[in-house]
Amino acid sequence: EERFRTIFESAPIGMVITGAERQIVDSNQAFQDLVGYTQAELATMTFADITHPDDMAKSQEISRNLRAGGQRHYTIEKRYLHKSGRIVWAVTSTFALYDSHGAYKNAVILITDISERIQAEAALRQSEER
Repeated sequence: EERFRTIFESAPIGMVITGAERQIVDSNQAFQDLVGYTQAELATMTFADITHPDDMAKSQEISRNLRAGGQRHYTIEKRYLHKSGRIVWAVTSTFALYDSHGAYKNAVILITDISERIQAEAALRQSEER
């Protein structure tokens, strides 16, 4: 537990632990910086509150599959809504955790900001179109 806590708190990528209903139970400083909210604010939220509307359906479908046990982990690129209103692109890897009876308990989520890469790709496409 102590080793995990040290890794969790000092990791350079966002890390989040969610509860059974997708509520944000804990998050590290890297994730808080990514979305612009404090842990106290995030503790009152779910991922639905910070997921871009265009990515909501896909995120909810994957979450249902995790909770049902049909899928134990997944990785997607998705957009988050920063507190300031700007969009943050990230690679999100989610790992579901189940209790000894196989019931969904919670998830550990790793989030890597890829906004700069997405912006560079868009700039390259624009320059190629000219």
